[in-house]
Amino acid sequence: MIPTFTRFIRAILRAACLVLLPSLACSAAFAAEPDARPLDARLVPAIPASAASDNPDTATAQADALRAARAEREEYESLVTSLEARQGIYGEQLSEAYVGLGRSLRKLQLHEEARAAFNKSLQSLRITYGLQDARQLAVLEELVAVNEALQDWDEVHAMHHLLFYVAKHSSNVDEEQRMKYLVQLGAWIRKAYRDELIADFNANASQLSGLYNNEIRRLQEHADYPEKSAHLAALYLALAETELMEATRKHELPISAFQTPGAGEQRTITTQQCVTGIDRTGRPMTYCMAPVETPNVNYYLSPNAQKSTEIRQHLSEVESKVMLAINTLRDSPAAPQRQDELLQDVQRLTQEYNDFVAVNPK
Repeated sequence: MIPTFTRFIRAILRAACLVLLPSLACSAAFAAEPDARPLDARLVPAIPASAASDNPDTATAQADALRAARAEREEYESLVTSLEARQGIYGEQLSEAYVGLGRSLRKLQLHEEARAAFNKSLQSLRITYGLQDARQLAVLEELVAVNEALQDWDEVHAMHHLLFYVAKHSSNVDEEQRMKYLVQLGAWIRKAYRDELIADFNANASQLSGLYNNEIRRLQEHADYPEKSAHLAALYLALAETELMEATRKHELPISAFQTPGAGEQRTITTQQCVTGIDRTGRPMTYCMAPVETPNVNYYLSPNAQKSTEIRQHLSEVESKVMLAINTLRDSPAAPQRQDELLQDVQRLTQEYNDFVAVNPK
């Protein structure tokens, strides 16, 4: 039976129509273009060196691109050597030179060497501007991409956390950027759990829920700005998605995972039956049978009840947060396109909720 909550959601839709900084070994960098553009210039996809094509024109273009990348590499290696000789291991020019070097190495599919160059770029920025300077963000984004190419998921995980940490503490980051990196962090943690890229989703889900709730409270107290309601709605929906994933995860756990040792929760209990009466002389007597071990019903029923309770709590949070998102969007001044995107997320989450409770009634 579909809960009243979901029918109400559908009606509304129809009507609406870390923190510790990781070590430098865990840091990453962003590759800017070889010219003088800012470090946050858009990433141009690398051209795989091994790419092959039956089209002669395409093959020629790829060969030309590889030759250009090799030339760029030599140029930036020379520039790095020159700058280090003149100004040491720090400075924005040196950082940009390392970014250019890392970028050319990525085009050549030399991801390990590229990561090393990006790390040096990041180190230079930190020495020059401090550990919480916003210039790091573009570099850290690049490290996410490099480590994804290397399938170094621990580093990807660390970089997403660091991106939000820097965005949270930098005075030069606006609300849109801060929201962007928090949403990206949540999306990564949920993807990492689904794809089994990280082990302890329970701890990460709890931390993520805490981050969302803290940001929600901060925004509620923040002065109004054009995107405030859209940001709040996005956080409510992200929190709802995290809660739904936790409900799904706990449903898949065995009952034994919810066993809490304590008094009255042993596998068996010892019982002894005694009978009182009067013997042939008229004196009272008590006769006890040998002690017998019997199953402790609470040991088997309590974990099941605990599992059901925790799943219901997560589902109730999904309902609550989706409703808050809808109410927040109802009078939102956000752009129509942004509202449509968030309402699509509402519809998707509602359907996922329906699918779950249809198979696993509350």
